[in-house]
Amino acid sequence: MNYNLGDLINYKCNINIIYLWLMDLNEFRSRYSQVAAKGRYLPYALMSDVMAQFSELSVHDEGLSVNGQVIRSYTLGSGPVNILMWSQMHGNETTSSKALLDLILFVTNVKDSLILDQLKIVIIPMLNPDGADDYTRANANGVDLNRDALDQTQPESQLLLKVFERMRPEYCFNLHDQRPIFGAGSNGQPTALSFLAPSGDVDKSWNKNRTEARAILGSVAKTLSSGFSEKLARFDDAFNLNCFGDFFQSRGAATMLFEAGQDSSDYSRDQIRLQYCYALYVALERISCSSPHEDDANFYSKMPKNVECFCDILVKNAVTTSGQRVSLGLTYQEQLIDHKIVLKPFISHISPSSALFGHRVIFEPIYWKDTFPLLKVGSPVEYLEVNSNKLLLNLTIF
Repeated sequence: MNYNLGDLINYKCNINIIYLWLMDLNEFRSRYSQVAAKGRYLPYALMSDVMAQFSELSVHDEGLSVNGQVIRSYTLGSGPVNILMWSQMHGNETTSSKALLDLILFVTNVKDSLILDQLKIVIIPMLNPDGADDYTRANANGVDLNRDALDQTQPESQLLLKVFERMRPEYCFNLHDQRPIFGAGSNGQPTALSFLAPSGDVDKSWNKNRTEARAILGSVAKTLSSGFSEKLARFDDAFNLNCFGDFFQSRGAATMLFEAGQDSSDYSRDQIRLQYCYALYVALERISCSSPHEDDANFYSKMPKNVECFCDILVKNAVTTSGQRVSLGLTYQEQLIDHKIVLKPFISHISPSSALFGHRVIFEPIYWKDTFPLLKVGSPVEYLEVNSNKLLLNLTIF
């Protein structure tokens, strides 16, 4: 019996789909390894060192950041389907970048021929190197690059659009981290990963490319859902054409947003990093096989929304000097100190009217003494006293 190339690809796709269905996160973990980049801080020099190990990737200098650092793209695969992936356009969002580096390592280690033969993936692993060095969301000019798609005021924004125009990708991956304040719905489960097929117009139309993005993300979420589904959510799809995801969706590319969230006390986000990498891998497999179907899109649509309902530390029973009992939400603010990320808590909620959950919950009575900060939103809190013992709250993440 004779088979043409299309038949062989479809056969291989079916085998891969079955394998992915059987391969749960634990099996993926057994074959997965992390690149040498730990913690939350990922500066430009470390990114460059890591990328230098991937000698099989072709490298292109795309341009310079505000401070004159070279922004590079790397090409993985040689297939007919063009994909553009970019990360760390917000310099303090590093889990997505590390997961992306792990993905490159995984695909090259296992020599995934389906991805490498069917896809041509252009990767910008660090769009905002100046912000990465300073651990800031914005670039060196203080501009949020993800609000600069239309205005194109910054060299980094201009560079990303230039790459898009040159390659005309069928698919775009917009990779981010989100703050730890989000839950998957309002039922007390934190959002570990959230996804979005962004709107491409003010009416939030489900045109062909947005519909395809929804199906791919639904397939990813379905694959991840075994033992993990309660911590997956849909990101807000409010339309803003100055955001690159919305802008590229409007230009006809099936664009997908991936966001790393917070799960319990994993502030280095090492577990989320593994799951994020797996999600990216499944998405690429689905694209290479053209396999998502309507039930995948339905799975996406049924995911809970990303809701602001979490704080880092929830104090259930704080007693003021006047004897009043209140609940307090404390939320960490991240600061770069001596090349380390230090998390310092501030009061974010006082007896909130809506449901509030904590990644850490303290039930013991906390007596708010005169020596403590003023009890108001925005006040820093270095420690709490529990049963006459000081409970230090700051965390240092390398």
